[in-house]
Amino acid sequence: MADVPFELLVVGASLAAFLLLWGLLSLILRLPRFRRIPVEELLEDPSRRALLDMVRVEPGLPFQELARRTRQPPQRVRTELKDLERAGYLVRRRKDGHQCWFPAMAPRSLVRVTQEARTGSAPQVLQELVEADAPSLGNLGRRTGIPEEALRKELLRLRKAGLIEQPEGPLGLVRITAAGRKAHLHRDDGR
Repeated sequence: MADVPFELLVVGASLAAFLLLWGLLSLILRLPRFRRIPVEELLEDPSRRALLDMVRVEPGLPFQELARRTRQPPQRVRTELKDLERAGYLVRRRKDGHQCWFPAMAPRSLVRVTQEARTGSAPQVLQELVEADAPSLGNLGRRTGIPEEALRKELLRLRKAGLIEQPEGPLGLVRITAAGRKAHLHRDDGR
């Protein structure tokens, strides 16, 4: 121990500490960031909506141009674009050496709920829910002419798909969700 100069020990210990911290920091930064934003709420944010609108108007915009036009920090723009991509609104392609963004044909989640909105008595039930303001189960049954047991099964299926909400309670009021309205509007789009 006496043969090694003190300065060399300090430099070695400092280097070891730096490498350890660097390794831990790089490991932490590589962990995925989990942002679980429901698809219905994704487009409520004005910055995400603006990005989607820009890409729909001018498909193939490079990332740098989107970041410049939004005047947002590049990391935020990248995160918002990835959220839109994950939800199926946008697709990313390489074009002329740049990462460019294009609108997807239809969001995967919208395709799924739209299919749910087309099957069984769903079109009839959703139409009544669009027209009526939170009818009770009994009123909905009378308006649609669907027997109560069949209506209960249909409502359960639509609730699981996220197209309606039916709070627990004695009134049994049924409301259409934002996703239900969107799926009902797109039910005939052939998507």
